[in-house]
Amino acid sequence: MSVNKPSSRIFLIAGLVSVVLLLLVMPLRLQAQSDQYFSETGHTVRGEFLDYFNQHGGLRILGYPLTEEFVLNGRTVQYFQRARLELYPESPAGQRVQLGALGEALGKQTPAKAEPGPNTYFQHYYPETGHTVAYAFLNFFDSNGGVATFGYPISDYGTENGSGRIVQYFQRGKMEWYPELATEQRVQLADLGAIHFDLLAAQGQLDPALENPVPPPGTIGDVPLTLKVSATTKYAITSRRFDQILYVYVTDQKNLPLKDAEVSFTTRDATGVKSNIMPKTDADGFTSYRFDIQAFRPAQTVFIEVTATYHGITGTDQTSFFTWF
Repeated sequence: MSVNKPSSRIFLIAGLVSVVLLLLVMPLRLQAQSDQYFSETGHTVRGEFLDYFNQHGGLRILGYPLTEEFVLNGRTVQYFQRARLELYPESPAGQRVQLGALGEALGKQTPAKAEPGPNTYFQHYYPETGHTVAYAFLNFFDSNGGVATFGYPISDYGTENGSGRIVQYFQRGKMEWYPELATEQRVQLADLGAIHFDLLAAQGQLDPALENPVPPPGTIGDVPLTLKVSATTKYAITSRRFDQILYVYVTDQKNLPLKDAEVSFTTRDATGVKSNIMPKTDADGFTSYRFDIQAFRPAQTVFIEVTATYHGITGTDQTSFFTWF
């Protein structure tokens, strides 16, 4: 039994070291979340708008950003495919970011019902506007924040413009019914953000150039000034019976994440040098790679050199780990 004690202590130390290393790199990833660039439309969501985006359904509810933040009628706003985010710094925490009332702005209110129906499991009447939300629309409404997200209904459900598509307008959104889709996809949100933006642009109230894509944060044109690479392994000391995992973060000179950076690494020990290609970095500037270490000799240090490339700019970092039996 005494023979196993040193090995147990080593694994305990390795575990503690791994936890400390992960805690050290976590702030970098959290910092990266303060800005997120969407290459699909060429715009960035930042700060409180990004917090709201992540906490309120993201792409499924808001869609992709169509503009950067800008000031409209004295209010900081940002257009998304399905909504417009508005900043109210004078409001208490939790209410500083709100969706714009685009349903109302587009004039989609209809007269209230003269006699409301009873509230049941399948329908709910809102006396504030005199309309009822029912069936699948009610389930989607309740599951995605209800009045706090969409506002009150400003119409009842029904077809529109002879299309045969069942729709319903809310103060801040429009739901559409697609019975031909899978059950979880049958309620879709219309692109009210894009519709409202195009309307204001056509009226000369907005500059259409606001929709033009912009380079990723921290770049000149589409090239970053410098590349920062941070590499660490899951285990500082590990048995050759286990796999090792390499974690890599790639950011620019402002510590903003770089998506789709190409990353490779080499391992070097007494057995020689081996090269590996990692997946491209994600929206957080993060990638990882799991590899087998049985081929490495026991009781030696394995040195790792990581190289990241983004639009012709290269950055490197080094790390290492110790193999055990």
